Amino acid sequence: MEVWDAERQVTQLADELIQQRQLAESATRAVVGLTKIINGYVEMFPELARLVDRDALSAPLDHDETPRGAEAVRIILQDQPNVPWLVSELVNALDSRGWLPESTNPANAVRTALERLVAAPESDVVKGTRSGKVIYSYEPDRITDPPPYYRGNDDEEPF
Repeated sequence: MEVWDAERQVTQLADELIQQRQLAESATRAVVGLTKIINGYVEMFPELARLVDRDALSAPLDHDETPRGAEAVRIILQDQPNVPWLVSELVNALDSRGWLPESTNPANAVRTALERLVAAPESDVVKGTRSGKVIYSYEPDRITDPPPYYRGNDDEEPF
């Protein structure tokens, strides 16, 4: 191969790369838009959450910047506002995205991240119980009254 042949190949590949990036950006915008629309319906009608694959709605589009800790948990919760999550469900969601904390007990690490989010001022992450199980959810612009399923922390399992 001569340098002129390599130059021609690189020029063609660079042009193709630009086209592919434009297609990827367009597809990313479509994914973000569809996700927002679906989440809007689920926010209006929470019973529709059963129709949606939570993993598909909150899967990362760019794997270069993997969120960790409380940020990863917050992203998952925010993807489905007002939907209660058990710690075990969040652990599974984090695991499916490759965001699971490196820990001998990932559930405790997730629980700690959740408690930080709940305790943070200006946080819209709330903790409650349903059927004797501790649940967490993201409730944007919530009123200071607890959600209807909240019964306090009296039956929370110890760490």
